[in-house]
Amino acid sequence: MEEELLTKRLREIRRSKKFTLEKLANLTGLSKGYLSQIENSDQPPPIYTLSRISKALGIDVSDLFSHAATMPYQKIVVGRRDE
Repeated sequence: MEEELLTKRLREIRRSKKFTLEKLANLTGLSKGYLSQIENSDQPPPIYTLSRISKALGIDVSDLFSHAATMPYQKIVVGRRDE
């Protein structure tokens, strides 16, 4: 689920900067089709590809992960096997 949020975040940032897929493709050296595939996938690309995209967008790779702060809190319970 978090992976899908990352690819959606990528699309949001690209659109907020008014970058078309074609412009981003020219800046990254990646194909427009591949970039579209990334944005529509529920699996993120390799970190190297994320790095190229974030550099072209003028953001830090960590900005793609900033959605974690807005994700709903999930309670985690840790127990011991004998308890």
